[in-house]
Amino acid sequence: MPKMPIMSGYSHRLKILHWVMAVLLLGMLITGFLTPQLSDMSTIKWVIRDAHESFGLLLIPLVFLRVWHRLTSSIPHWKNYPNTFASATSRFVHALFYLLMFALPISGYLTSHPYGIRFFGIYLVNYLPDGTSEILFMTGDADFELAGIASGYHKALAVLFGVLVVIHMIGAFKSATGSKVASV
Repeated sequence: MPKMPIMSGYSHRLKILHWVMAVLLLGMLITGFLTPQLSDMSTIKWVIRDAHESFGLLLIPLVFLRVWHRLTSSIPHWKNYPNTFASATSRFVHALFYLLMFALPISGYLTSHPYGIRFFGIYLVNYLPDGTSEILFMTGDADFELAGIASGYHKALAVLFGVLVVIHMIGAFKSATGSKVASV
């Protein structure tokens, strides 16, 4: 792979993709934490839940696009930020962000799978390969058992994602205000 030129900022396309995904992911966090607080009898709960599932599925190709764009584009070299704890934290937080951007939609899909998944009102074919329950050593109604396990992971990963968003925002604020701390 050819060496990419050093630049002073991220590309316009990557900035747009960052902010589109940031808005979607923050919306996912808000709706994900709000929905369980609503009554099952509330129509709005199911509207929000369906939107949460739909946008979660929409995020999957966006994550692939973002990873592809990130791997094939030049990235800025921030010479003002030497290899410090803050820059190491920034790299770690970003690595976790990318991991969670894959893990959250997958765990969300597995959580909703036995109940049927709708993408903006259209029911999708629910598919888990034959033998999944044997691979995961599950008994009984494997889809619902897997959904329960995935739900626990989905919630925990969402909390971790929220914490990382706060850390990222603090780092970005410090970077924008001229602090000698790398943007996280």
